[in-house]
Amino acid sequence: MKRLIPFACCLIIPLMFASCGDDEGGINTDLFGDWTKVRTVLRECANANDNNSQTEVCDSETCETLTLTDDLRYELTILTRGQAAVEQGQVQISETQIRLLPDNSTSSSTYDYSVAGSSLTLSNVTVICIEDFVYNK
Repeated sequence: MKRLIPFACCLIIPLMFASCGDDEGGINTDLFGDWTKVRTVLRECANANDNNSQTEVCDSETCETLTLTDDLRYELTILTRGQAAVEQGQVQISETQIRLLPDNSTSSSTYDYSVAGSSLTLSNVTVICIEDFVYNK
C-alpha cells in the first residue's frame, strides 16, 4: 500500500498540468486596425432574385470605415454626401462573433466574423438573407 501512494502521485500530478487546449479561445489580433468597406453581399435570400453583390465606393463623398482597437473599442464612420456620422463604443469579441455596443445607446449589433489576410467579413443573418459586409485594411 505504501508503494501505491507514490505511484498514484506520479500519475496524478502530471495530469494536473496537462491541458486539453485553450478553453477560452482567443481574440484574433488581425481584427485590430482600420478597415474600409469594399463590398456588400446578399446571399441565401428567401427570394433568389435578391442575391447580389455590390461594390462599395470610398471617396470624399461616400465611405464607410471601421476601426477596431486592442483596448476593445470601435469607431464606425459613415460618410454620406460628404457628411460624416461617427459611432463609437465598446466591442466584445469571441472566436466567431463580434458585438458592437455603442456608447450612446442601449442597443447592440452582433455579427459572425472571419478574417482572411487583409479582408474582414461581418455576416448578419436575417429572416430574408444573409448579409456579408466585406472590409479591407
